[in-house]
Amino acid sequence: METPGDKTCSTEADEIITPDEYLKRQLDQEAEAVDALPGAFTECTFNLGPLNQPIYVCLTCKADASVKEKGPAGICYSCSISCHADHELLELFNKRDSICECGTKKFPTNAP
Repeated sequence: METPGDKTCSTEADEIITPDEYLKRQLDQEAEAVDALPGAFTECTFNLGPLNQPIYVCLTCKADASVKEKGPAGICYSCSISCHADHELLELFNKRDSICECGTKKFPTNAP
């Protein structure tokens, strides 16, 4: 039977890595997070142009009747938590080359 002090007993928590390996892992995780959720959570991603980003649809805000392109507008993660936090949202999926439509003509000027 192995004991916690036995050198043959090993878990991931016991893994020994160098400071350089630790730093590389952290930088890799940061890069992965930036790919998954681009931009700062405090500002809309609209000004960053087309991005691979998660898209949300706000069911509370309806498209303006004067807009030719009907249907729900896609919003970025930042807007989902800052502008639409108390609204009914649906998380769709990550979409390539998407631009946040929060604040565009797809939303009425008197949105809640």
